Amino acid sequence: MARIGWVEYDDAEGRIRELYLQEAAGRPDVAGIVKSFSQRVEALEGMMQFSAVHFGAGGALGRARREMIATYVSALNGCHY
Repeated sequence: MARIGWVEYDDAEGRIRELYLQEAAGRPDVAGIVKSFSQRVEALEGMMQFSAVHFGAGGALGRARREMIATYVSALNGCHY
């Protein structure tokens, strides 16, 4: 269970729904880290813009390196996935 309140994918409406659909890109849900910004649409938009600049196509880190960092951080945090 999440400690941060968020809007679930199936409950999202309006601009949050639009942003979730954009982020999901055909997947059935979005990651919890994305949902954690959903209480403020401005925060969600900002996080997505930041991610697009830094982690999107042409960003400083390639996909393999991003996944390596994410795996390492998850292990440090004791994540179960």
